Order: sequence, then structure tokens, then C-alpha cells
Amino acid sequence: MIGIYSYLSLFAVSFGAATVLPMGSEPLFGYLLVAGGSPFMLVLVATLGNWLGGLTTYWLGFLGKWKTLTKYFGVDEAKAEKWRGIIAKRGPWFAILCWLPLVGDLIALALGLVRANLFQVAVFMLVGKFFRYALLAAAMWHYAN
Repeated sequence: MIGIYSYLSLFAVSFGAATVLPMGSEPLFGYLLVAGGSPFMLVLVATLGNWLGGLTTYWLGFLGKWKTLTKYFGVDEAKAEKWRGIIAKRGPWFAILCWLPLVGDLIALALGLVRANLFQVAVFMLVGKFFRYALLAAAMWHYAN
């Protein structure tokens, strides 16, 4: 059986994994599942941590400007403008994809940059991240047993 510190660690790692930090929550999630953690609690804690981390990335984007990307990070201005238009047009629906490795954090950041509706972004992001961890738990549970 795992304790409260294991769940707190999962929360922290899941939060960090949804920011620009180069980390993933899947190894710890899988270990805690196999070690006897409650699948329900693991999905709940990992989803909450990852969701709040994603909203933090959205907030950082909200504080930023597109010109900063092109000026300081070497992003091609034409490509940045193209993506800005795509994300602004489809808006919060992109938030459901924030769970994707590598590009998910960029989607959250871009949603903030275009000032997408926070409530809608939060809801769609929560749905995507919940299903990610629920499917991960189901797959790991299936192979572990």
C-alpha cells in the first residue's frame, strides 16, 4: 500500500510534466499503480496535477506576446502568424489535446497567447487530461494483472 507522500509526489510530478519542465508522469504513475495505489485516486491526483500545470502554462502564455516568440526564440514570424490564426479560430477545442507529449505544452501556451476563453480551455483541458490518465490506468492495470 502506498501513502499520502506517494500521492503528493505524483501530484508534483504531474504538475511539472504539464509545464515546460522536461519530465513525464507516466513512470511514477505506473509504479504507484503496480505498488498498490488506488486506481481512482491515482487518476484523480495525476489529472488534477497535470490540469493545474497545464493551466499554469496557459497563464504564462497569457502573460506573453507573439512578438516575444519571434524575436527571442527564433520562431518564424509567418509560421507563428499561421498558427495564431488556426488556434484563435478553433480556440478552446485545442485544449483537449494538451495531454499530447511534446506539443501539448505548446498548445496550452498558444491558447494563452491568443487569449482563448479560460473557462472553456479549463473544461476541455480537464476532459483531455482525465481521459489520458484513465486510459493509462486501464492499460497499465490490464498488463500488470
